[in-house]
Amino acid sequence: RTTRSSPLSFVPLNLVEQFHARPCYLYFLALIVLNQLPQLAVFGRAASAAPLLAVVAATAAKDALEELRRWRAVGRANARRCEVLRGGALAQVAWGEVREGELVVLREGHGAPADLALLAAAGGAAFVDTAALDGERALKRRVTARAAQAAASQAAVAAPEECATLCGTLLRPPPDGELDTFRGEARVGDEPPAPLTPAHALLRGSVLRL
Repeated sequence: RTTRSSPLSFVPLNLVEQFHARPCYLYFLALIVLNQLPQLAVFGRAASAAPLLAVVAATAAKDALEELRRWRAVGRANARRCEVLRGGALAQVAWGEVREGELVVLREGHGAPADLALLAAAGGAAFVDTAALDGERALKRRVTARAAQAAASQAAVAAPEECATLCGTLLRPPPDGELDTFRGEARVGDEPPAPLTPAHALLRGSVLRL
């Protein structure tokens, strides 16, 4: 997921975020509730609720515009095309259709459709442009995962279909929003497990440069 909420969950999540970020809202909410009791009412019922409702509604409207821009940006990104191995052959699919565990083939200038681990590359390494993620223009070097170096041979770089029978497991914690804390474990075939670090990661949105 690359957005904070969905159209159905935006309102409840936004209210929770607002009241969590601004505890003073709870105080004013308590005053509004107490003012609804005839024995404790000081102001008109609607008048007591109007200021808090106006502030919460204005903040929600601003957040909704930002989230709408994010949804549209994600929609445009998910409509982009990439190559994956399916059924032993290369297939063109939209970014949003890439499934967990699939082998993705990236070429020069192609963006990563999801967080990926580099399994094969010419010379065992590649460079990525992460300017869209962190603003840095300097290219970053990425190396192939040690667990895949024997199984995903150099020949697979020229003929990606050779990796169709590659069998293994990649484990990593859920995304945490940090760009430099990629951690995981890779096991390919009968090879012993090997750690995955940021040096093996191609994060969604990074662009491959050879």
